[in-house]
This record gives sequence, C-alpha cells and structure tokens, in this order.
Amino acid sequence: MQFYKPLHRKPWAQDRFGLVVSRGYVQLVRHSGRPKGRGSARPLQPLDPELGLSETDPDGVDSPAGPSAEEDGGPAAGRGDRGQSRRSRNNMRRLFMSLPWELLGPRPAMVSLTYPGDWKQWVPDGRAMEAHRRAFERRWVRRWGEPLVGVWAKEFQQSGRPHMHLYIGLPSQLSDDEFEGLRERTLMRHRFERALGRYQGRAVLRPIGTRYGGEFAMWIRTAWAEIVGTSGVVKNHHARGVDVAVMFWSDEVAVAADRTRVAAYLAREASKWRQKCPPEGFVGVGQYFGRWGRKVGFNPVVEEVEVDRAVAEELERRLSRWVGWKLYVDSYGASRTLRPKTGMILRHWGDGITAFGLGPEQAARLLCWSETAAARKAARADRQAGPLAS
Repeated sequence: MQFYKPLHRKPWAQDRFGLVVSRGYVQLVRHSGRPKGRGSARPLQPLDPELGLSETDPDGVDSPAGPSAEEDGGPAAGRGDRGQSRRSRNNMRRLFMSLPWELLGPRPAMVSLTYPGDWKQWVPDGRAMEAHRRAFERRWVRRWGEPLVGVWAKEFQQSGRPHMHLYIGLPSQLSDDEFEGLRERTLMRHRFERALGRYQGRAVLRPIGTRYGGEFAMWIRTAWAEIVGTSGVVKNHHARGVDVAVMFWSDEVAVAADRTRVAAYLAREASKWRQKCPPEGFVGVGQYFGRWGRKVGFNPVVEEVEVDRAVAEELERRLSRWVGWKLYVDSYGASRTLRPKTGMILRHWGDGITAFGLGPEQAARLLCWSETAAARKAARADRQAGPLAS
C-alpha cells in the first residue's frame, strides 16, 4: 500500500532548510521564505511534524469537523477544550524524545493521579484540574526539599473522568525498603494483569500504603486527597486516588536500560487519541502536557544544522522512505494479516518531515549520504549541460 501521495508545488526561492537532530528523532524543517506584500501567493499550510501532513485535511476542512461554538450560539471553545490537536500530540512526542531522562535519577516511576467516581463535584472544569496539578508540585517541593523533575500529561477515561500521569524521579529521601515495596507491588501488578486482564488485575491489586511504599506512599495519598478535597469525605479515594509504578524492575535493568527507548514508550502511552478528548462541558483544559525541572537542566537536547536545498531534497526522500517503512510495519505487523490503519496520505514535497526512532548517529549517516548524492547529481547535471553550452 502506498502511504504517500506526493503533491508538487513550487517552493519559495528564499526558503531555508535545516536538519534538527535530537536523541530520539530526526526532523527536516523548512523555514518559509515567503516574500512580504499583498501580491505574493498564498503560502503552504504548516505541516504535521511526524508525517508532513497539513494541519488542514486534504479536502480543506479543519480536523475538528462541524460548526464552531460561535456558530451554534454558545461560547467560544478555549485552548484544549475540543481535545488535544494533532500538532500538540506531535510536539509532546518530540519533547519526550529529546529530554535528558537520566536527570530523573536511578528511581524513575509513573505516578497516576485520579479522581473519585463522582468526579464532577471535585473537578468541575479544567481550571480546577490545573490548580490541583500546581498544588501537587508545591507540596512535593515543601515536603521533600528538592525540585520535582519529570513530565506530566492530562487524560480522560471513556466515561469522561479526568486523570493525570506523571513520569518523575522519586525523591532521594525515599528509603531502600520503601522503594523495594513499590517495586514488589509493580511486579505483582504485572502478574495480576497477565492472569486476570488489565482492569480486573488492577482492581484486585492492593493500594500503595505502609506495606507498599511506606511513609512516601502514605504522604502522597494524603497530599492528593487533601488537594482534591476528598480527605475525610471519600475514604476510597484516599486509598485508590494515587498509583505508583516503578519503571525498572531491578537495579541492573535500570543501569543498562536505554532511557531514550523508555521515553519512546512513554510518548506512545501519553499520546493516545481516545484519552485526549474531554467530556462535553469540561472547559479550561489548557495544556495537555508539560515538564518540571527546567532549572536543573531538564530541557530538550536538540541541534539544528543548516542544509542547502539539494541536500534537503535527498534527506526528505530518505526520511520519507523510513517513515513509510515504519507505517507499513506498524499497520501490517510481522504476519501481514492486519489491515493497515493508515490510508493514503497527502503531503507536499519540500515541506519537511520527522522520523522518530532515529538518533544522532543515524542522522550523521543520512546527512553524509544525502550530501554525496546531491554532489553526484550536481556533477551529472554539469556534465550534461556542458555539451549544450558549447
């Protein structure tokens, strides 16, 4: 199956191209050189960073189909109220793939913060949810005396109940016994999920507490219940409102693990489309993801190298083949019995593309191959133009 249907449109003469290299992705970007003035033609639409897709669908209709809130007579939808956009999901994926995850320390974990079943009275809108997230960060810093380092993502269950996932480093004051209790519970959770299924396995799993997590577990349970306001009111939320799962099952795995591959897994888990749609009436969602730890250096590690147009064409051709191959494998699988999930994609050559799963070493080889191919084609064109000129 063909995943790309190339559309050709003449680019601007002043366009500049760059190769962005990060720890987990390689991106070819185009900096538009559209001339200023009313007489210039309409520029190309900005493209989806992963596949070179326009933010407008091929038929010219915006992705959130249907009339706007203003046309219906209602208030205008705020940022994130209609769900996380495709551009935002790709920005989140690029952020996750470019962060120095080693700064989380030897004990990274995924912390899930949930709300009670009757969640609407505790978190009526996205502004309250954002206030809870900020309050959790402040409590963490006050209690443990160190900055919170990691990323966070907002999600919604099928029923509409909101929750948050935090991928963070556990505090250094956490004792070995407390951490081993959390690790034991994480291993138990995986055994229950394999035997009973994901949801039933988690339902029979004992909550974090004195046995699994010790003082840290009891503190985070109490802190979250007090932030939401259910402390002393909804007893079950104090026990089940927080879940902690360590990322590595042994110290040896933690030392040998490739943190960039772990980040790729986290990015896929955090970018599920079905969990990025807030329920009707839940407004003020704002950002769907973010990070903590800027002051300690937890920032994206990226580098951009300027390339000329001929090299950019060669790079785009190679990166397109890579993305097409990944789409083919992900859609069909090794058995080739699955129907592809991705149909034919319309994109314009020359507008850039992002290939996730490539790093600096692969980028260096791609750049070398592309420069060699561009030079070879330029030399061939000069030889062919020589007899004609004479």
